[in-house]
Amino acid sequence: MKKTIAILLVAILAVGSAFAALTGSAQVGFGANFDNNQYGFIDNSSSVDVNFVLATDSGEAAGEGDIYASIKGSLTLEVFTADDATSDNKKDGTINIVGDWGDTYFVGLGASVDEATVGGENWHVSLLGVPDGPDFAKSAIDTYDDATKKYDIVVDSDGTTKNATWALPYVKAPGVEVGIYDYVIGAGFKAEAGDDPELNFFKNYGATLYVATPEYDFDGLTLQVAGAWSATNYSGKNTSFTNKDDGKPYNAVGGSLKLGFANDTLSASVAADLGYDIQNEKFGADVAANFTYDFVTVDAYYGTNPTTGTGSKTTKDLLSAQVVTDLNSFEVPVKLTVTGKDLVNDQD
Repeated sequence: MKKTIAILLVAILAVGSAFAALTGSAQVGFGANFDNNQYGFIDNSSSVDVNFVLATDSGEAAGEGDIYASIKGSLTLEVFTADDATSDNKKDGTINIVGDWGDTYFVGLGASVDEATVGGENWHVSLLGVPDGPDFAKSAIDTYDDATKKYDIVVDSDGTTKNATWALPYVKAPGVEVGIYDYVIGAGFKAEAGDDPELNFFKNYGATLYVATPEYDFDGLTLQVAGAWSATNYSGKNTSFTNKDDGKPYNAVGGSLKLGFANDTLSASVAADLGYDIQNEKFGADVAANFTYDFVTVDAYYGTNPTTGTGSKTTKDLLSAQVVTDLNSFEVPVKLTVTGKDLVNDQD
């Protein structure tokens, strides 16, 4: 018999339509499981049950009263081809079909709970976990192609365009998100004690703290900040303590800032991310700036070691700038763009 002490928050979805019957649930539990010595947020789970006709459908439901539960779910049934698939390539949620012309087709079924909250006026608790790490600064100049996947199968090897960015090393431990008057707080923790808890109470653990403000507006001047700390001592793979599976310990803290100004004639913004990787004793940061006045737009970006390609490819000290002049303002159908990429290293 499993011996578990837990406090559970549960949201239930029940939606019917002409195309699909979609039911689901999400829950978060805090407590201890004495069978496997785990404690903290021991249950961050969601499930979906479907009874469908061939279709794509979505649904949502919300309760009534001062405190209510709301949830959103989606269902997709589709047929698609895959760039790197073979006739014996099988993935969860798909059925493999070999086509008449040598192509490999898949029938895929995707069902998910996309949002599940318990809340009231001006507050909510999300049961689906802590938010993603803050990442305000992204390059508007440096982009790269990344694979588009469905059900972990590559359907387009260069189908997604991503912007170069540096982000704080971040671990999403199981937990919750709390929103109060548009302020967002995330807290997650899960640990496993050793065989002798008195001697090894933190054999494995993951912990996350997150906070973000709403976007303040001071008569055209906007400001938003966010901060995060996360850590794990786990040095193996396939663990439920974190969302990472690279087998590396993490311990990092950092913050992000976004500042902007706009009026009838010009707009300007600057965004920055700054962090310290305590585990590896390294600082990291990036800054993105934009300025627009009439027909001139200027963008600039600098990152200490941002991601610039697939497979976590990075570029050290990436500095790029771009100026765009759009002469349509003078009824001349000409746009001139001058771009300098990776100016510190390659001067392209």
